[in-house]
Amino acid sequence: MATNDESINKLQEEVLNSIQSLISSCGGECKADTLQNDYKELLGSDVPIKKFNHGTFASFLLAHPKVPPRFKKTENKPVVKTFKQTLEEEIKKKGIKQDLVFRSIPCGKKTQHWVSVVNINGTSVSSYPGEYTNVQEAEEEVARKALEVLKQQEETKYPVTGDLKTSIDRVEKILSCETDGVVWLDLVQNLYKENYHEVLPDTWAKEVEKYNKENKIKYGVVVDNPVLDRWTVQLKQQEAPKTTPYFTQPAESEVTSAMYENFRQQYITSAYSQETEQEMQSIHYPSQDNMNIVNGICGMNIMETKEPEESELLPSLELPLTNYWDIYVTYIEDLSRVHFRLIGENYNGAYEDMITEMELYYMEDKNKSQVSEPKKGHIYAAAHDDSWCRVKVLKISGNEATVCFFDHGDEEDINTSQLYELHEKFKELPAQAVCCSLAGLEFGGKDQASLSLLQNLALGQTLVAQVMSRGNTISLVLYNTTTDDDVNINEKVSEQMDRSFIEPTLPAVGGVAEVYLIHTTSTGDVYVQIETETYKILQSLLEIARSRTAEILGEDAKIDLTRLYLARFSEDGEWYRAAPRANVDPNGKVLMWFVDFGNYDQVPTTSIRPLEVNDKLTKIPHQALLCRLHNVPSTEGLQWTSRAGQRIIELIPEDSPLLLKVHASGCNGGPPVVELFKRLPATNELVSINATLSMDENLFSATGDSNNNSLRKEIILSPSRMKNRSGSSASITSGSSGMNSGPSSMTSQHELNSRASSPLERSKRFQQPGSLLPMDLPAIGEFFDVYVTYAASPSNFAVQPWKMSRKVTDLLEEMQRYYSTETNLKSDTDFKVGGYFAVKHSDNNWYRAYLTMANEGIVSGLFVDFGDCFIVTQDCVQPLPSVFRCLPCQAIKAKLAGVAAANLDWRPEDSYRFKELVQYCELVSIITNIEQDKETSEYILSLRLVDTSDPQLDVYIDEILVSEKRAIKLNE
Repeated sequence: MATNDESINKLQEEVLNSIQSLISSCGGECKADTLQNDYKELLGSDVPIKKFNHGTFASFLLAHPKVPPRFKKTENKPVVKTFKQTLEEEIKKKGIKQDLVFRSIPCGKKTQHWVSVVNINGTSVSSYPGEYTNVQEAEEEVARKALEVLKQQEETKYPVTGDLKTSIDRVEKILSCETDGVVWLDLVQNLYKENYHEVLPDTWAKEVEKYNKENKIKYGVVVDNPVLDRWTVQLKQQEAPKTTPYFTQPAESEVTSAMYENFRQQYITSAYSQETEQEMQSIHYPSQDNMNIVNGICGMNIMETKEPEESELLPSLELPLTNYWDIYVTYIEDLSRVHFRLIGENYNGAYEDMITEMELYYMEDKNKSQVSEPKKGHIYAAAHDDSWCRVKVLKISGNEATVCFFDHGDEEDINTSQLYELHEKFKELPAQAVCCSLAGLEFGGKDQASLSLLQNLALGQTLVAQVMSRGNTISLVLYNTTTDDDVNINEKVSEQMDRSFIEPTLPAVGGVAEVYLIHTTSTGDVYVQIETETYKILQSLLEIARSRTAEILGEDAKIDLTRLYLARFSEDGEWYRAAPRANVDPNGKVLMWFVDFGNYDQVPTTSIRPLEVNDKLTKIPHQALLCRLHNVPSTEGLQWTSRAGQRIIELIPEDSPLLLKVHASGCNGGPPVVELFKRLPATNELVSINATLSMDENLFSATGDSNNNSLRKEIILSPSRMKNRSGSSASITSGSSGMNSGPSSMTSQHELNSRASSPLERSKRFQQPGSLLPMDLPAIGEFFDVYVTYAASPSNFAVQPWKMSRKVTDLLEEMQRYYSTETNLKSDTDFKVGGYFAVKHSDNNWYRAYLTMANEGIVSGLFVDFGDCFIVTQDCVQPLPSVFRCLPCQAIKAKLAGVAAANLDWRPEDSYRFKELVQYCELVSIITNIEQDKETSEYILSLRLVDTSDPQLDVYIDEILVSEKRAIKLNE
C-alpha cells in the first residue's frame, strides 16, 4: 500500500500536470483566477492547495518553478506580484506614512506553524486562524487580508455620525420606509450612507443595545446579535415573537437533510432534550464568584466548581448564545472530549493579539523570570515547542510538572525549568480552549477507527458547529463547509463506528486469548467474553438506553422472534440485550436469552423494551462466546453437574482475566474445546483450571444432575464482579456495569448491603481474617518498574511496584480521613503480635503496619507499604478495618543482584552511597531471582536496578558500585 506521503506527492504531481495542460491550452498565458476557474470546471473541484500545506494559490505556484509564476511563456512580460509587493505599492500610492512591518511568530504544540501580524493605517491584521508551515506563506496571507482592509478603508470616506440619538432617529426612518421585519446591519449601513452621506460608527450596534437597556426601551430601533460577529436591526412597533433573519447555514440536499434528521432522531434525541431557541438565549451562566467556566479543558466539565483558594483562575469565557459557532479544533482526546477555540472578533482576535504580545515580551531576557518553586494550581508561562503558552500546573513530581495548556486543551509533562512567571496582563484573557462532545456519539469513547477518522476530518480545521446542548457538557454537531457540499462530521464518524464493530471470536486451534469467564451451566457449557473497545461502547450505549426505558411503553409488547430487545433480568432488576426464544406463555412471560452472557430467564412482557432507543445496539455483535472445557471430566462415563460449574467459579480470582487455549474447533458444528489457565499471584505461575477440575472426580457423576428439570438450575451464578475491569470505560453502578456484571454474575442482596462504600473494599470472601492480600509479582527475567522506599544496604532494601503508586496514595489519603474522625478511634485496641494494624508515624500520618512486639505500652513492627521499622507507644496504634486490607503489602524485600561486598561486608560508607543512589528513586529493575524467607514466608527479590532518568544513558547501579570498588561481580 502507498503511504500517505506518497499519495500526497502523487496528487500534487497530477495537479501540476493539469495546471500545465491548462496553461498550454491558453497559448502559454493565463490569469490566475481564470486558471483556478478552468481547473474547477474541468476537474470538478478546487485546487487542493491546503493538502500541500499552502495558504494561497499563488504561493503554491511560486513553490513549483515548473509552472511559471505569471503562467506565461513570454519572458519579456511582467511576472505576477506577490501580495506583499502589491501591499507595499498600495501604501506608497495612497500616501500612508508608515513602515510596513510584518511580525511573524512560531506557534503551536508538537507541529510548529507560523502566524503573521501587520498594522495597516492603525488597524491590526492577522493571518490567524490560518496556520502556515513557513514565514513566507503566513506573510503572504496577512498581506492579502491587509489589501482587503485597505480597500474597505478607502471606501469609508464619509464622516461618522457622532450623536447616537440622531443616528437612531435616522435608522428608524430608514426601517419604516425601506423594509419590514428584521434586516442585517450591513444593509442598514449602506442605506444610511446613501440617504445621509454619513456612516454609522463601528460600535453603533453595541451602543444602541446599551442605550436601550439603560433607558428600558422595548420598542423602536432594536438590535440583536443572532450570529457570531453579525448584528441585526428591527423596528419594533409592538410586542411580537422575535424572528431571525436568514443567515447561511450548512447547505443540505434533500437526501443529506433526510440523513441528518434520521441521524438526529437516532443518536441525539436519545441522550438530549432539545432546548428551545428562547431557552438557549436566556441561559444564565454563573458568575466567577461561584463557578469557573474553564470549558472542559484538561478533562474537566464545562462548568467546574470553584477551585481551592490556592489555585489561580483566569476570567470566565463567555460563550456565544447563538446556535451556530465558528470553531478551530485544537486537540482531540476521544469522541466525548474534543477541544477547540472559538473564532470571532471577541475570541480569536483577542487571542492572536495576546500570543503575539507574549512572543515579543518574552523575546527580551529582562522579562523572563524563571519559576524556582512552581506550585500546584498556579498559572505560568511555558517555553514549549519554540513558542510561549499559558499553562496551569496540575501536578509536580521532582523536576517534572504536569501542566494544562489553557488555550489548546491538552495536558503534558514538561521540565519545571520551562516555567516562567506569567505577567499579569496575560492573565486578563479567559482560557480559550473549550471542550465538547460529538452530539450523539459520546458513547464512542476511544474507538480507534472512529478517532482516526475524526482526527483527519476535524483536527486543525476551521469548522461550523451546531450547538445541540450547552448544559454541564457542550454537545456539538460539526460541519466542514469549505467544500461544495457541507460534510456532517458526526455522521461520517457514526458510519465509521458501525463498520468498526468487532465480532468477538476465539483464536484458531493452538491459539491463545485473554478472556473473562461470565457463565457456566450444569451441562458443561462455558461462556466467556473477550474485552474489546466494542464491548465498552456497548456498555455506554446500554447506560443511555437504561435511562430511557421508563419512557418507552412495555405493556402488551409485540414479540418478534427475529429481533433483539432490552429485557430486565429478574435477579438484579437491570436491563440487558436479549433475544426471545419462545412466544408469550399463558402467564405473560417470554423465555429470553441474554446474548452477551449466555443465560436464560423468564421475563414478563412488561419488562421487555424495543431497542429503537439507539439502533447501534442492534448492530453490535453478541458478546457471549460458547466453549467446552477440554478433557473435563477426564474419566469416561462421568458427566457434568452443577457442583462442577460452581467449582469453576470458586477457582477464578475476582475480576481476573484468564488465558484460554483452543484445543479443537469442535465436532459437527459444536463449540470449540478449550483449556483455561489462571496465574498464581505470588509466582506468576500458570495453573490449568481444566487439570484442577479433572483431579476431583466427586464433582461429576454418571448421571449428571439427577433432577435437572428446572430452568434456574441451568444458571450457575458467578461471584460478584462489581469492580471495573482494567481499562474499561464503563461506569460502575450497583448491579450492572463492570464487564463481568450482568445476569450471569449476581450476588445476593445481603452481600450487596454489607459492602462498604469505600472504593478500596473487595469481597470479604477472598480474605483471611487479619491478613492482607498477597502481592502479584512479575516473573523472573521480566522488567519491573519500582520505587525504592527504604535502603539499608545493597543486600537489604525495599521497593514498591511503581504502577501501584496511585493506589497507595489513594489508600493513604482514605486512611488519613478515616483516622482523623474521632468516632473511628478505639481506646481498647487488642495488640496481637503477628497482626496488621494502623500506626501513627512521627509525621502524624497513619500507615499500615505489621506488629512484631508489644510490651508494657511499647509496640514495634514494620510498615508493610514502605519496609522500614518503627517503635511507638500503644496510643499510636489503631485497628485496621477490612476496608484497608484489600491492597496487598506494597513493600517488597529485595537485594541487589549479581554483586557482593568488596570488603566481606557492606561498610557504612558503602551503604550510604547505595542509599544515595537509589532511595526515593523511581527505577527500572530486572528480576533475576525470587526466593522465600523461611522464617516469615515473605518473598525476596534479586534485582538489577537501572536508573533511566537520563534519556541518553541507562545507568546500572551494580556497575557503579563495582567501578567505585565497593562491590565485586559474582560469577554467573
